[in-house]
Amino acid sequence: MSNVVKKPTHVYDCFPDHDIGMVHGGGGGGREKIEGPPLAAMYHEVMQRQEARFDRFGYVHIPYCSTRCKYCGFYKYPITAEHTDLFVELLCVQLKKVADFSYTRLEPFKGFYFGGGTPTALTVSQLDRILTILNDSYAFADNREITIESSVQDLDDDKIALFKAHGVQRLSIGVQTFNEGIRRYLGRRVPVNQMVSFLRKLWKNGFTVAIDLLYGLPGQTMELWQEDVKYFVELGIDGISPYGLRIFPQSPLKKEIDSGQNPPIVGLPEKMEMFLWAREYLLQNGFRQIGVDHFGRNRERNEYLLAIYHNFDISPFGMGAGGKIDRLSFFNTLDFNQYEKMVSAGDPPAVGGIVKDENAVYMDYLNGQILTGCCDIDKIDRLFQKDTRKIFENLIEDFQERDLLRLQGDVLSLTDWGCCWHSRINTEFGNTFDRVFSPLKTTFDFSSSGDHPAPHHPMIGHRSHER
Repeated sequence: MSNVVKKPTHVYDCFPDHDIGMVHGGGGGGREKIEGPPLAAMYHEVMQRQEARFDRFGYVHIPYCSTRCKYCGFYKYPITAEHTDLFVELLCVQLKKVADFSYTRLEPFKGFYFGGGTPTALTVSQLDRILTILNDSYAFADNREITIESSVQDLDDDKIALFKAHGVQRLSIGVQTFNEGIRRYLGRRVPVNQMVSFLRKLWKNGFTVAIDLLYGLPGQTMELWQEDVKYFVELGIDGISPYGLRIFPQSPLKKEIDSGQNPPIVGLPEKMEMFLWAREYLLQNGFRQIGVDHFGRNRERNEYLLAIYHNFDISPFGMGAGGKIDRLSFFNTLDFNQYEKMVSAGDPPAVGGIVKDENAVYMDYLNGQILTGCCDIDKIDRLFQKDTRKIFENLIEDFQERDLLRLQGDVLSLTDWGCCWHSRINTEFGNTFDRVFSPLKTTFDFSSSGDHPAPHHPMIGHRSHER
């Protein structure tokens, strides 16, 4: 590794180029692009298998929102009854089709995650139809977890009752901030007092309730961020994902920034300090760090996040959904007409993917375990017949000196500073592995493909920073 920095005095200086990398780093091992008929053929081959290497989860992508938030780079389709009715029809066809594959019937699913977009922008009858097929057509483990993302404005008593009836246990709410002024600027419609009352109502109804909070928002200072986190802790609900704001080139916020119309936005050093303060405060107040940027208490589990970290097979449904089956990672088209054509013809709606060799599977598992905060090297070596400590000896030593990683016995864990740099750390692990083994690797360029994976796609990470 070039330009090694020893024992930096500030978290921002752990890497001299100050580049945190992609949203979710990783890589390493052989990865070859696949699309078109070869992708469809390989999909059908893996779905006909009579044995499975990994546990499984489902991901359903609902690419609709009733409104567009100013910071969002993933907004795709506004709500129209005709559009969503046809989408739900196609989604149900896809769900039934996948349920009939032998692979699907091998083992029960650990759960399903509904993301978007805003899944609850659909009507009660549309949601009821989807959930009915899910419960009728798929076998689930006894401790399953079904999560549905929502905004407060798209939830009502009828949808709450529907979710209870269908066994939905967890709701993930895109709060982003409790500051009234910043919420108005972002286009969040629901007043804080109404939102808080609703969150408490959901929790009292027995749901596990988790929220997103963004730091680095326009006009947000460290003091305002601290007020947000403290307010959340006092609410008593279960889970929180503190995410740093990213500026997407296609977002309305980017246009305002370019024209100089936005309130001040802090830089990366300040955002790292915001995260570090929140992490310390949450841990001091009884939270567990479930993932690199998710914390829970009470009944919070966040099984979908853990499924990504533990390299589960993820079956993807809906436009833009991404997943993986064994060594094949793939994503569905985000184009409505193409989705309709492919699903109606009985074809998988996948338009791009990557086939991994066993080294890539090993690296994905290793990178996921690092993100859990507790990576058991000995367990990984037994699973993949590797010598992880030897392969990465110099890198681990370097990252320990930078106060990014901690190695205690066979357990490798991220420090608080390491949590800030997790994407870059995993990318450096991938680069180091490739320097040692030099695989033939062809990456899929999403930026030029005209079709981008959804924010929850396992090929790019476990979750978006903006919803």
